[in-house]
Amino acid sequence: MQKITELNPGNIRRYIARVSGSVRRDFDALTPDPYVPAGFRRKHIVRYIVLERSGDLLELGELPMRPLFQDRRHNPVHGDLHRVYPRFTPSAATRALVEGFVRTAGLERGTSVLVQAQRITCSTGQEGLPSVEDWHQDGVDGVGVCCVARENIQGGASQFKDLDGNLILSDVLRPSELLLFDDAHVKHRVTPIRVRSPGSGHRDVLLFSHGGCS
Repeated sequence: MQKITELNPGNIRRYIARVSGSVRRDFDALTPDPYVPAGFRRKHIVRYIVLERSGDLLELGELPMRPLFQDRRHNPVHGDLHRVYPRFTPSAATRALVEGFVRTAGLERGTSVLVQAQRITCSTGQEGLPSVEDWHQDGVDGVGVCCVARENIQGGASQFKDLDGNLILSDVLRPSELLLFDDAHVKHRVTPIRVRSPGSGHRDVLLFSHGGCS
């Protein structure tokens, strides 16, 4: 992946990834998130472990499914709740993005990686909230966000502030862009999305995390 920017604090790094039609089609199979009754979020998850990492050699193994869990300090909306989601089944192209994240983040053998495929929808008169918990931390070591698609939407800016509350980044992540950051040093959110023209729209992202509650 090609690095295009780097910003501290938070070790925020932006890269260009390769997002193909196969990756975008993976999101069409996502089902509604039962923990967001407003109905604007769809989410499936899968976890991997780095079995081998040496030079160009990288081998991932899929881990058994288990619920998502965050404590209320990190997620005031869904904290202290075991959330059960369907398994995400990535295409080969999407699996390559997972491997790209592992390589780019420098993850070593034995590290587990949580992958969340998430679609936020909106329609005329109904906005979608990518960050239902607003400003937050995830309680993990590192996070990656890869934008897969933005269809007929406006808004959805990725925002970061340092732990003193100073805004350090507010920018829209475009399709094929990947952001990596260290969770412990920043708080983050994504602003609401709204349709650009009458009808419906959506924002598709792959969320990667490792360490902590991943």
